[in-house]
Amino acid sequence: SNRNVPQTNAWFVRPAGYLGTGYPIDLLLTDLPRNDTSGYAESWQLTPGVKVKLMGDWEAEALVGYGKTNDFSGAYTGLNTAALDAALASSDPNTAYDPYGLHRTNPAILAGLANQIFLAPTNGKLTTYAARANGSLFELPGGSIKLAVGFERQEFNVALGSARGAPTTPITFRRFGRNVDSAYAELYVPVFGPGNAIPGFERLEFNAAVRHDKYSDVGNTTNPKFGVNWTPVNGIKLRGSYGTSFRAPTIPEIYGNSNNLFIQNYSNPAGGTIQGVALSGANLDLKPETATTWSVGADFEPVSNLRLSVTYWDVDYKNQVLANLSNLAILGQASFYTGTGIILRDAAAQARILELTTTGGIGVVGGSATAAQALTVFVDGRSRNLGVSKTRGFDVAIDYRLDLDDNDTLRFNASGTYLTTYKIAVSPAAPMVDRLNTIFNPLKFKARAALSWEHESVTVRGVLTHVGGYDNNIPTTVQKVSSYNPVDLSVTWRVGDDNAEGFFEKGLTFAIEARNVFDEKPPFVLIAPNGNGSGGYDASAADPIGRLFAASVRKAF
Repeated sequence: SNRNVPQTNAWFVRPAGYLGTGYPIDLLLTDLPRNDTSGYAESWQLTPGVKVKLMGDWEAEALVGYGKTNDFSGAYTGLNTAALDAALASSDPNTAYDPYGLHRTNPAILAGLANQIFLAPTNGKLTTYAARANGSLFELPGGSIKLAVGFERQEFNVALGSARGAPTTPITFRRFGRNVDSAYAELYVPVFGPGNAIPGFERLEFNAAVRHDKYSDVGNTTNPKFGVNWTPVNGIKLRGSYGTSFRAPTIPEIYGNSNNLFIQNYSNPAGGTIQGVALSGANLDLKPETATTWSVGADFEPVSNLRLSVTYWDVDYKNQVLANLSNLAILGQASFYTGTGIILRDAAAQARILELTTTGGIGVVGGSATAAQALTVFVDGRSRNLGVSKTRGFDVAIDYRLDLDDNDTLRFNASGTYLTTYKIAVSPAAPMVDRLNTIFNPLKFKARAALSWEHESVTVRGVLTHVGGYDNNIPTTVQKVSSYNPVDLSVTWRVGDDNAEGFFEKGLTFAIEARNVFDEKPPFVLIAPNGNGSGGYDASAADPIGRLFAASVRKAF
């Protein structure tokens, strides 16, 4: 913590020739308890349903669901900045804090310097209703035209709790609700099939779907989807699809998990870090995200037990929701936010901070209002519709099975995504900027390959994950980050028969696995630490935990 040490401090040391009344120090605070966060998540849901046969091959189903979730995150030894500043100013060795790490602070006052709490419970309740029916309408030479229709309703209520400050601070809850009514229909039309196949048209299938959603808080939307599958010869299938989609912002995105100003350290493109203030809270003007997607692809089966597939896809997003509360690297991307008001510097930043801490009545976390008003960096960390993005790329996959004998089978599968385009703009009128393969953005190449050996009831499996290298453009000099390639191994033993009817006859599965078995280290990344991870590594692209062993037992019934 960077705090000012005044000359009144009982252990104040004045550097030679220094005439000031105090100076700032990055305090290590090693004699204070570590502010660890702990928590839990509990949830349950019941969804009874009934399915009935109707005329022909038609069937109908109705379901009702009810469930609750209770999450909690708590920290109890947060830094009491007001008490720390008072201890730093004290001239009495019995009440003064030693800022030089020599452990001369009276142990009796340490607990009062680290007694701030942050409690964040979330309680949710979800009730769902669903009714659907599907079956054949009539026959064509290529097969049956089929229709599926349905209706769904969701009633969601959530209470977001918060207690931040002194140990006696009570938990206060904000309560929100949302209802969603949805209706959908899907039509399947087989033009060519086994009954009327001709050369060049072994199969030709069309499908069309439409879905309408009505949200109680963010409006209505109707989204269609169209698809075609064409099999010119056995072993080759060509396919294509087009559709639109809609994602309503979540309740936490709209209302925020807190309403505060946070003093935190940002990565400075000029080097080192710089303190700034970030705003959290509600954004009632938040709009839904929308997207247009299309894809073309092919599946090949050149020989028995071998399947290859490739898909080229295109996604255009609008009104994407992003929050920058924990984006401590945002100053390196400042040019992309010009004109949005998300980043303010110097006098504009100080004016906004003064407005929020005075007439706005917004509290400050990590320091005092006076300290916040002196800073020259402001970031609007609330959820915002930050513009548009265009993403294009290829998905490839391979699956192969080799039967060695009646009891032994080798399986190999691999999949990967190669992006050709990722461009963003912070508003529809802004120019598109290429952000592909840069830190905190989609990476150009990711892949995963698995090889397994199945011997009767035992399966041995190895998995290699590859996260390609990318550019860290937060520092002034762009850093080339290397790839990350952890390997996982597992052994699974199945006891009994999963297809049996009785409880005791059904299968029992034991598994042992070693994740990151070779203890692959995350590549070094030159970024500052923050509360969500990172700091010397990128938590969005690599796992710092290292080698991990796990065992599990699973019972089917």
